[in-house]
Amino acid sequence: MKKINEKIVSQGKWLTFKEATFINNNQEIRWEYVSRTNCRETVTIVPVFVPSHDILVIRQFRPVFNKYVIGFPAGLVDSPLTIEATALKELKEETGYSGRIISVSPSLASNSAVIDDLNYAVIAHIDENDTANKNPVQHLENSEVIETHRVKQADMLSFLKKQADMGDIIGGKAWALLGIGCDSSLHFFSGQV
Repeated sequence: MKKINEKIVSQGKWLTFKEATFINNNQEIRWEYVSRTNCRETVTIVPVFVPSHDILVIRQFRPVFNKYVIGFPAGLVDSPLTIEATALKELKEETGYSGRIISVSPSLASNSAVIDDLNYAVIAHIDENDTANKNPVQHLENSEVIETHRVKQADMLSFLKKQADMGDIIGGKAWALLGIGCDSSLHFFSGQV
């Protein structure tokens, strides 16, 4: 496939709607997609308490659905911050917890059929014995409504199902990473990849 044209159909403050034209087997194909206006890189933070290995998830109101979504802290990578610095900043802002980066994935496609952003999955450990993490205080933006939930790994699937039964939407990353049977033997969360 070869791209021969691209045009902006509509542009807002945060997102641009584009249409690209490709040639494949001598046939013209049009593809619509979304591009972030200010930044293409994002982080998703999977916070793990140590030593317990409990997982911290967030319940965030999302206007797109007019519902709460269960997922992980996340944000845009703001230049000149690194992926790691952005992850720690977003963790602190959205949850109030301080963490330590354990691992960062390579760049990942969020939804390659619809949006051209790149996401980095970051595992962060939260020292549950650190006094800084005893009474966390969120630093939310006016547009954010976020609750935090500390869940034992063994209870994650039942937690996600319960939240779905209550009407929440389960984020795809949370379900893929946690809902498919994580338990305390998962070395991924302990940094032993």
